[in-house]
Amino acid sequence: MVVIIFVVALATAIVTTSSAAPLPASTNVYVDPHQSSCKGGGTFSCTIVLDAKQGSLDTSWVKSVQINGTNTQPAVTASGGSVTILATLPSITMQHGLGDVGPSQRPPTVGSIVIDLSDGTTVSVFLGPGGILQ
Repeated sequence: MVVIIFVVALATAIVTTSSAAPLPASTNVYVDPHQSSCKGGGTFSCTIVLDAKQGSLDTSWVKSVQINGTNTQPAVTASGGSVTILATLPSITMQHGLGDVGPSQRPPTVGSIVIDLSDGTTVSVFLGPGGILQ
């Protein structure tokens, strides 16, 4: 009986310590919705442009990029104080066209992109059937 309690307590401790708390959302860095886009097809690809409300960004700001929880190996470039991220995955297909969406309803989402920043915060966007949702 003592062994069972020990095993359950150990398993609980491992699960608790291995699930990291989500990072807070950035209050300074944001996704530029007019320059960012995603498209489906044989390869799902997103171009995400990050800007800062104050200061400028460089490539060292981008720590990691996940699409629907899958880590990607993005290409990150900096230009004019903003950062452009090109991330691809082979397995997401997007279907275009939305059904009727009223003023009190949000468009359906098909996933999300989460960018971990070097300052310990994140920037995220939701993906809809037609691309990035504002």
